[in-house]
Amino acid sequence: MRALWRRPTKRGLFVALGVLATAGFVLGGLAKVRVETSVDSFLPTDDPVVRQFEAESGSFGGDPIVVLLESGQPRAQLDQQHLPTLLNLEGRLSRLPDVAAAYGPGTTLNQIAGRTQDLLAELSGRRDAVRSQAQQGKTGKDAEKAGDAAVAAFDARYGPLLVQGMPAGLPTLHNPSFVNTVVYTGAGQPRPQWRFVVPSDRSAAILVRPREGLDQQGTERLVQAVRDAVATAKPDAQRITVSGIPVIAVSLGDQVQREIPWIGGTALLAVGACFLLIPWTRKVRRRLVPVMTTVVAIGLTLAVFGWLGRPLSLGVVAFLPVLLGVGSYYPTYFAQQARRRVVLVVATATAAAFAMLLLSPLPFVRELGLALSMGGLIAALVGMLLIRGLSFTAEPDRPLDEMVSSPRAVTSPRWARVAAGVVAGAVA
Repeated sequence: MRALWRRPTKRGLFVALGVLATAGFVLGGLAKVRVETSVDSFLPTDDPVVRQFEAESGSFGGDPIVVLLESGQPRAQLDQQHLPTLLNLEGRLSRLPDVAAAYGPGTTLNQIAGRTQDLLAELSGRRDAVRSQAQQGKTGKDAEKAGDAAVAAFDARYGPLLVQGMPAGLPTLHNPSFVNTVVYTGAGQPRPQWRFVVPSDRSAAILVRPREGLDQQGTERLVQAVRDAVATAKPDAQRITVSGIPVIAVSLGDQVQREIPWIGGTALLAVGACFLLIPWTRKVRRRLVPVMTTVVAIGLTLAVFGWLGRPLSLGVVAFLPVLLGVGSYYPTYFAQQARRRVVLVVATATAAAFAMLLLSPLPFVRELGLALSMGGLIAALVGMLLIRGLSFTAEPDRPLDEMVSSPRAVTSPRWARVAAGVVAGAVA
C-alpha cells in the first residue's frame, strides 16, 4: 500500500489548484453568458438614423409585441360578448413590468367614448350658460323668451354637427351601434385609421410596446408575461397569435442557444478528426492536445464575456468555429518544439489583426474582433502552459517532424550536419 501511495509534489498541487480555479472561472462565466439577438446589436451606434430611432423608442417605446385575436364570424371580437374581455386583457397587458404602452381596439374605443362624453357635457354646460346669460336682467316671460331664443340659436349651430357626428346614439361601449359606426364602414370593413388595431372584420390586435433599452433577458421575460396574461384572460377567439419583432428576437435567441452545442460539437469533431487521423506526429496522445487547448481557450473567452456582463451577439456565436480553427495552430507549434518567442509573436500579430475589427461601427463586428483577438492570445498562452505541463520536451519524431517548418527543425543536429556538408563541398 505504501508503494502505491506517493506524496503529491508542490508542482502537482499547484497544477491541481490552477485547474480547479480555471474550471471555476469558466463554469461561473459560462453561467452568466447571454446571447443578444436584438436589432440593436447589428446597427451602427453613431448613425443618425439609429439615433433618431432610439429617440422615437424613448418617446413611444420599442417595437411592439402584437397579440392578434381572430374569430370565425365578422365583427365578433368587438361585439357585446367579447369586447369586455378584450378590454380587460388590454388592461392586464398595460400593467405588466417593462411595458411603455399598450393599446388595442377596446382602450381606443373607450378613449373615444370618454372624449365624446366630455364633449357632450361641455356642450350641455355651454348651452345652459348661454340660456342663463340671455336671461340676466329679465324676469317672467321675458326671461323665458330670451333664454329660448338664445338656446335656439345655439342648437341651430351645434345640433346638425352632433346629429352628423353621432348617428349611432350614446357614445358608450355598451352601445353596439356606436362601436360599429366608429370602427367599421358601411360595407362592414374596418376604417383605414383603425387598421393598426383592427386589421380585418374578423380580427383584433393589441400592441404592447416595451420600454426603451430592454435587453434580451428582459425581452424574454416580457414575452412570457404577455403569453401568461393572454392565457389567464382566456379570450374567446378561434386563433390567438403572439408575434412581433421582440417575439422573433426571443425565438431566434432560443434557437441559437439550442444549436450552439450542436454546431460547436460538430466543429470540434471535425477539427479533432483532422488532428487525430492525419499522422502529423507519431505519438497519438499529442494529436488531440491542440484541440483540447482551443476548447479551453474558447471556454475562457466566453467566460470573460460572462464575467464582464457583455452579451454575445449572434455574429460572435456564429464565428466561434473560426476561433477553434485558428487557436489550434499555436499548441501544434509548441508540440513540435517551435521557439516560444516566435509562436507568441505570431499569435500577437494575429490578435492585433483581429483587434482592428474593434474600429468598426457595427457592435457585433466589434465583439467578434474582441473575441477572436482575446481567444487567439489565450489559446497561445494555454497551449504553451499545457505543453510545458505535459512535459513535451522530448525530441520530435524525425520522419514526421522534419516536414514541419519550425525554427527548432532548422537548428536540429541532423540539419546542421547536412548544412555543414553542403558548405564544405562548396568550399572544396
